[in-house]
Amino acid sequence: MMGDDSMVPKGCDSESGLSLQRRTPGRSGLVVERSHDLVTLIELDGHIVQIASDGPAAVDAAAKFRPQVIFMDLGLPGFGGLEATRRIRQADLQPSPHIVALTGWGQESDRDASAAAGCDAHLVKPAEFDTIQAILWHVGATQAARHGTAEPARSQDQGKPA
Repeated sequence: MMGDDSMVPKGCDSESGLSLQRRTPGRSGLVVERSHDLVTLIELDGHIVQIASDGPAAVDAAAKFRPQVIFMDLGLPGFGGLEATRRIRQADLQPSPHIVALTGWGQESDRDASAAAGCDAHLVKPAEFDTIQAILWHVGATQAARHGTAEPARSQDQGKPA
């Protein structure tokens, strides 16, 4: 079942050919969620991942670990994912992490709230892992372009069934 990915960066959907079955170059990610299933999948895909289970731990981990991507559940103990996102943005980490709301909340008001808090994208659970991989690739490619480093070339049919 596909989650709603209306705030996924342009070009990051599985129809575009950006979904991957092979590993992308390793990214650093922070998963802020009580379930560890996504952490396992991202690690198996070759990325370095930290986990936080509540809002305060998310802010602390973001400052110490400096992840490229943060997948943020919005319904967290301590303080929620929106407040954690605001605090991470206020910390002005450099480089600035790409923050993706990953939540069961999918109303337009939820999307507006996550964007206002500073989330770059909003995915509704369960999100397709192809979409998660595409976001990881997109963030790496964007950062590589910003810093003048090369990302490996990819074919348009990569990740599509043969």
